[in-house]
Amino acid sequence: MAASLLIADQDVRLSAHGTEARRVAVLSWKKPHITRVLGASRSELGLNGSKAPEQMMTVAGQSCVFGDLFAFDVDDRYAFDIDEPVDVTVTYAPERTQPF
Repeated sequence: MAASLLIADQDVRLSAHGTEARRVAVLSWKKPHITRVLGASRSELGLNGSKAPEQMMTVAGQSCVFGDLFAFDVDDRYAFDIDEPVDVTVTYAPERTQPF
């Protein structure tokens, strides 16, 4: 009872974490036609994340993002509601990559 009275006397402020229950980090990685890059800890697509924080780094002279799972928001002025195949090229650093 004393603990509840002590807590009731305190000015407690609570706030929500936003609309995303998973950990999602906005990254400052800039590339043409990409408006934002998000690093996430888990995916509902069956991929497990390691909870390792995303990192910005330079590999072989190129600006890179390092982590488990990313989402890329393509600029709507570049591609919006398209109905055609899209090729995506991913360059990875084998020395920083773990097996699936």
